[in-house]
Amino acid sequence: MFNDVHIKGFRGISDLKFDDFKQFNLFVGKNNCCKTSVLESLYVLVNPTNPGLPSKTNLFRGINVVSENSLELLFHNFEIEEPIKIKANMDKIHKIRSLKIKPKLDSGVSLDYQNNSFEEKLIDERYFQSGTIPGFNGLIFETSFLDFKNKEKKYKAEIYIEITDKGRSIQQTKPKEYIEKFKGVFLSPEYFAHTQTVKQFGDIVIKKRKENIVKVLKQIEPLLTDLTIGPENIIFCDLGLYKMLPINVMGSGIYKILSIILAIEDNQDGVVFIDEVENGLFHTSQEILWKAVFASAKEFNVQIFATTHSIECTRALSLVSSEKLKNLEDDIRVYRIERQKEDFRVVKFNKENIELTIEKDWDIR
Repeated sequence: MFNDVHIKGFRGISDLKFDDFKQFNLFVGKNNCCKTSVLESLYVLVNPTNPGLPSKTNLFRGINVVSENSLELLFHNFEIEEPIKIKANMDKIHKIRSLKIKPKLDSGVSLDYQNNSFEEKLIDERYFQSGTIPGFNGLIFETSFLDFKNKEKKYKAEIYIEITDKGRSIQQTKPKEYIEKFKGVFLSPEYFAHTQTVKQFGDIVIKKRKENIVKVLKQIEPLLTDLTIGPENIIFCDLGLYKMLPINVMGSGIYKILSIILAIEDNQDGVVFIDEVENGLFHTSQEILWKAVFASAKEFNVQIFATTHSIECTRALSLVSSEKLKNLEDDIRVYRIERQKEDFRVVKFNKENIELTIEKDWDIR
C-alpha cells in the first residue's frame, strides 16, 4: 500500500506532496485543484512498467484517441522538455517505486512553411528559429524499484506512435523480465456509465466467491441472503420475499455500490481509486456507500483513494468512520488541496479533526 507520494510535472501539478496515507483517503477541494490528477498519478505507479496506463487516464477523461496531442496533455503546461516524476514510499513489501516519463522524440522534422507539411506535428514557437521541430511520437518510461532487501532494480518501457501510408498505429514495449503483482483499478464516472458489473459478478460466481459479496451487502441490507444473475443479464437479490428482486430497485445508487464492492473484491491486497465517489448517489445514500466501502475494504485488505465535491459525502464519511472505526486505529485521512496558480497547499485532516470540523459545521472542502 501507499504511504506517501511526490508528484512533479504531471498534468496541472507542478510540484505536490502527500504523506501519511491510511487505508481510507479522500481528496477534497475546489474545481481544477488537481484531485483527479492525484488519483491518476498514483494509478500509474500501480504498474509503472505498463506504458498504456497514462494513456488510459486520458480515456477516463473522455479522450479515446492516442495521439501526439493526447500524450502531450500528460505534461504540466505542455512542457515536454521537463520529465514527469512520480515517487512513492510504500509498504515493507513493495517499499519504494518511482517513475520518470519523458517524450520520445525523433531527430527532428524540417518545416516547410509554404506547403504546411508540418500540420501533423506539435508546433512550438521556440523551434521556429531553427526551422526544425522534434517529432513527439511517444513516451519513454524509466522506472526504479527499491525492494525489501534494499536492492534497486531499473526497467524501461515505451509507447510510441507510427504514422505510415497505411495509417496510424500504436506500439508498446514492456520489460519482459518484470511481472507486476500489485493490483489496482481506477473507477471513473465513465466506468459506472459503461460498467461491466454483471460480467464481474459472473466471474465471482465462477470462482465460488459470491458469499464474500453477500457478506458485505448484508451489513448494508440485513434481509439480503443471496444474489444471482437472472434473465437479460440482470442481477437479482433475495430479500426473503416470494421471489427475487432486481438489485437496481433496492434504492438509489445500489448498483454503483455493488460495482464498487466487486472492484474492491477483485483487487484484494491492492488499491482502488474512485473519482467523484458521490456521483449518481442521492445524499441519503452517502452513508450506505461508505458503509459498503469500509466493510469491503476491510474484508479484502484494499487501500481506498477517492475524490468528492460533496460536503454530504464528507459528512457521511465522518459518521460512518466513527461507527465502523470506533475501536480501531486512526485509519482515515481527508486531504484538502488548495491551489493558487502554480502554488499548492495540502491541509490534512485525521479522524478527530474531521469529526470536530463536521461538529462545528465548518466546510472541510
